[in-house]
Amino acid sequence: MATTHQHNPTPEVKELCKCLALDDNQLRDIMAKIEMEYKKGLDPVTAPTACVKMLLTYIRAIAVGEEKGEFLALDLGGTNFRVLRITLEGGCRSTMHNKIYSMPDSVQQGTGTEVTWTVKKEKKRQKVIGVKNKTPIHLNEKQSVLIVIKNVTNIKIHLNHCV
Repeated sequence: MATTHQHNPTPEVKELCKCLALDDNQLRDIMAKIEMEYKKGLDPVTAPTACVKMLLTYIRAIAVGEEKGEFLALDLGGTNFRVLRITLEGGCRSTMHNKIYSMPDSVQQGTGTEVTWTVKKEKKRQKVIGVKNKTPIHLNEKQSVLIVIKNVTNIKIHLNHCV
């Protein structure tokens, strides 16, 4: 059984919230400013001073739900390193298994300019590595987010962090 709450804000609350109500012109202005910041973030010349940091990913297609295969995703957080094995079965179906490892103190307390991890493969099948990191990573076409690895017994992920 759901409980419903009705709130009757006081005149003071209504007055305070007036500034949060935006008309269509104000919303369009905000959209234009955000788009301008996106463009600044993508331009190598203006990226260092852009309010919105953007990273090129070189993704060539958008997922449609029919993809199949096994994928590894590596998530480098502040204190943890998470490895996810994702199996896409097509028809928008997937299964995911993950394992979380503590980050060594040397990585947590280091300069953050270089992080290297080695992940041993269980099977000799094609894997795709996706890297998610909370700190900015400089990417180019040789260091793209997705790396296809075939028939390799261990995979070394090398990330150069921007300072």
